[in-house]
Amino acid sequence: MNARLDTDRLATLISDSAVDNNTADADAVRPSGAAADPLLLQLDTSRFDTGDMASWRQIIEQACYHYPQARTFALEPSEAVDKQHAADLLLMFDTLDTAGHAITRLNLDQSRFWQTPSLWMAQETEHSRRSCSDEPPLTRRQPEGLLYRRYLPAQKKWMAIHAANLDDHVDLLHRWMNDDRVAHFWDMKGPRERHLRYLESCAEDPHLFSTIVTLNDRPIAYAEFYWASDDALADYYKADRFDRGLHCLIGDWRCRTTRMIQALLETCTHYVFLDDVRTQRIVGEPRADHSHYIERLLRLGFERIKEFDFPHKRAALMSCSRESFFSRFSG
Repeated sequence: MNARLDTDRLATLISDSAVDNNTADADAVRPSGAAADPLLLQLDTSRFDTGDMASWRQIIEQACYHYPQARTFALEPSEAVDKQHAADLLLMFDTLDTAGHAITRLNLDQSRFWQTPSLWMAQETEHSRRSCSDEPPLTRRQPEGLLYRRYLPAQKKWMAIHAANLDDHVDLLHRWMNDDRVAHFWDMKGPRERHLRYLESCAEDPHLFSTIVTLNDRPIAYAEFYWASDDALADYYKADRFDRGLHCLIGDWRCRTTRMIQALLETCTHYVFLDDVRTQRIVGEPRADHSHYIERLLRLGFERIKEFDFPHKRAALMSCSRESFFSRFSG
């Protein structure tokens, strides 16, 4: 697991006045999409170890969270940062302004930052780092263990995605599938044996894999990711070879809030785009009458393409491009 994900120390550097807001306030930020200079943030470097890359990542995440409309930032440290840290900092920042042996300004584009797999992926793959278009998606192995983890500033909690397994998750899935709210949309009520067979079939199917989503290590949701070109959905739209599809449900009733549904969908979408750089589009086919879920997808940058009849439901085809998602996403 990447060392940057090992700490649970919460990022408070931005909100606790590590930023001098005399030079940057939310009202001065132009709307997303407008031509604008970078938002200038004055950073008090006496508050943290400038050689600690986890702290830098937390600072950026806090800046993105507090100023979501600013798609570019310029951070000016109160004391110049040693250039010996430049290589590590360039994993997160676009460019560094220097003077002699010191870094005097750090320039950031939000979209590029959120597309850096090593910051959130617990298991980087060859395909998360570079495009290997000659290899078909079905040749990839089923993942295992912890896959992804990110901090949710609004909830002050960690959300993570883990590969589902038969030893730990059959009873969990069985309980969730028999929940009336889940059953209304998934229609999978039944005995434990049914859900055991279901997870077994998922594990044997190369075109999809099953995951469990946790909040501060507590299981709250189930999610499936699939290659759309090898799915039944491909009969209803022109699928690209590396399009990915998403199914998910929140099993923990305490987390069925608008904010948590949004966080779950953001997390799953972010993970899919980081998992394979070849994936330029994510699709979904929720029930056409699942208006609350569809509204959350629209807020992420999805489009409602059309309605169509699946054998088991009237569905809405939802589609989100990589560009659309990362032009909005701010953690």
